[in-house]
Amino acid sequence: MQASEVEKARWLRDLLRFLPLRSQFVLSGNTRDLQMHEAAPGQVTSVSLSRALPDALKAAGYGRIASFDLLNGFRGVEPADDSFLIQLGLTVTNGTAAGGVDLLAATLERHVAADGPPSALIVDFASRLIARNQALSPAEHQLFSRALILSHSARTRPAGDRRVPFFNTVIWIVDKEGDLPDWFLIGKAPTFGSTCRNSARNTPTRLRTSRRCDPGSALTVINAMSRSMMKMKFC
Repeated sequence: MQASEVEKARWLRDLLRFLPLRSQFVLSGNTRDLQMHEAAPGQVTSVSLSRALPDALKAAGYGRIASFDLLNGFRGVEPADDSFLIQLGLTVTNGTAAGGVDLLAATLERHVAADGPPSALIVDFASRLIARNQALSPAEHQLFSRALILSHSARTRPAGDRRVPFFNTVIWIVDKEGDLPDWFLIGKAPTFGSTCRNSARNTPTRLRTSRRCDPGSALTVINAMSRSMMKMKFC
C-alpha cells in the first residue's frame, strides 16, 4: 500500500484537532486492536495503540512522552532515556519507575506544570485503577479529583517554530467510559456519523460518533465506535 492511500483514523484526526483546546482525553473501547501506521514514508503496517499513539503525538510536536500502567509503572517513551521520568521526580530503575495510584496522582500535578518541551502522559489500562467506580477508595477519589481540577487549571504555552499552543497532555486509555467516575466525564453528547477507513483490514466501517463539549468544562469527550477498530473517546 502506498502512503498516499492511508488516511488517519477518525479518532486520531479528532484527537490531533483538539490537542490545542483540551488538556485531557479518554480513549475507550477496542483499544487493543491493531492500527494502520506509517512507520516510514511508503511503509505502512499495523501496530498496537501503544505504538501508534506515541508516534502520532511525537509527530504533532510533543518532545517528551511517558506511559504508565499498574504493572510496569512509569516508562519513558520520548526521549528513550530516563530524563523525562527524572524531571517528573521519579526514581528510575532499568528504564522504569514503579508506582501505584498515589504516585500517579502526585506525578500528574508535576507533569501538567512541567516546563520545557510539550509533554504527554499516557495512562494505559486506566480501567484497572478503580476497583468500584461507584465506591471509590480515598486514593482513587484523590487521583481523579486532582486530575479533574488539573484539567481546568492547565494552561497552554507556545512551542515549536510555529509557536503552536500546547498543553502538557494526559491521555487515559480505558475499556469503556463507564469504568471511570461519572463526575470525571462532563457534558452532553450530541451524535453524528462518520466513516472510518483506517482499520487494520482497511475496510470502511460506519461509526457512531458522539462529541461532548460543555462550554464550562475543560474536558471534551469524543466517541467513535467500530467493530474492527476502537470505540474511542476523548476528554
